[in-house]
Amino acid sequence: MTYAQHMRFALWLAVKTFGCTLASLVHAFFPFFFVTHTSKTIGNLNNVFINRNIIAKHHKKVKQIDCPVNNLITSEGRF
Repeated sequence: MTYAQHMRFALWLAVKTFGCTLASLVHAFFPFFFVTHTSKTIGNLNNVFINRNIIAKHHKKVKQIDCPVNNLITSEGRF
């Protein structure tokens, strides 16, 4: 993950969790507003993290597989 990708994901996560914070504050005073917003958002974020972990594990396995193309790469990193 590049720095820019990391920053984008972290900002997206901050916006999502800040939205949950605001919805929870409103819900504390007016229980009929945002009844399921926070729990649904947290569930969705949990799925995002699970999927990211699955993808990361998959990429590690793919890199470990000996591929014939890998043998074509010289020590300088060129074909």
